[in-house]
Amino acid sequence: MEIAAAVTLAVRLFYVAVGIAVLGLRLNLFGRQLRSLTEYGKTATHTTHWLYVSKRLFTHFYVVGSTVSSMLLLWILALPLSDSATSVLSSLLLLLPRSDTIILGEMTDSTKVYTQLVLASCMMLFQTLRRLFECLFVQSFSASAKMHVLHYLNGILFYSITPVAMIMDGILVLPLNNNVSFKVALDSHHFVALALFLYASVEQFKTHRQLAQLRSPSTKNTSQAVYKLPNQGWFRFIACPHYLFEIAIYASFVVLYQGANWTSWAVFACVLVELGVAADQNREWYLVKFGDVLKGRRRRQGEWKRLIPYLW
Repeated sequence: MEIAAAVTLAVRLFYVAVGIAVLGLRLNLFGRQLRSLTEYGKTATHTTHWLYVSKRLFTHFYVVGSTVSSMLLLWILALPLSDSATSVLSSLLLLLPRSDTIILGEMTDSTKVYTQLVLASCMMLFQTLRRLFECLFVQSFSASAKMHVLHYLNGILFYSITPVAMIMDGILVLPLNNNVSFKVALDSHHFVALALFLYASVEQFKTHRQLAQLRSPSTKNTSQAVYKLPNQGWFRFIACPHYLFEIAIYASFVVLYQGANWTSWAVFACVLVELGVAADQNREWYLVKFGDVLKGRRRRQGEWKRLIPYLW
């Protein structure tokens, strides 16, 4: 197997393996003792164990992600301006024997590939910077909210790899000749992807702000978590709209690549499974803590779902 194909396959299998592991833990395929690995924040149990860390460390995910994303974007933007940046790319590609058809079919139009690289990098940088801003200035993390250290390490790994994964396939199919065109030319599907990405980003920001507003300033830094039932906007229909929009954000990368980038599909599938499991856990927790209120809500608006209004 060629080196490029092996690297690409390994990255894709990482996301597949994480998704399978999370689903298996939720279904108790590895024993009930390990099921708590998927729990964090208000759904976590046994958080006094030394293997649990503060949920406030979520901030680290986005520091790592935004750092990697910004470095990649600067490098990509420097390609048409800097001979050294182009030399680095050429050297990298020469070290990775490749077959263009195994990754993105016959797509070797350098303008199309470069446009996708720029947009994907910008989208990842925007996503990680926005989430970093929310963690620092919008969201409220209780001192008692915890996550397992393996959850923390998985998050660090995810945001270290994903900015690279989102452009890796495109980098590997850039033609190695003097006719490479480092130009950005937007097509209709680019606008669709950007529209989906921006809409989902705005809606997710709104839901995170709504969750933060449920806690009064006097309770934000207390060791005892104080939770209220969200009932605004999308929360009237589903338990975790913020997860729904996170999934939509990663779906926009699939649209950006017109469904031809299998790595973006792997990332999307991983996010879908992880957040689907988290949404199921959150709804289960809401039913236990606010069962009577939710029964009334269901009578007024139909079944209150986890992630997709009226469906699931």
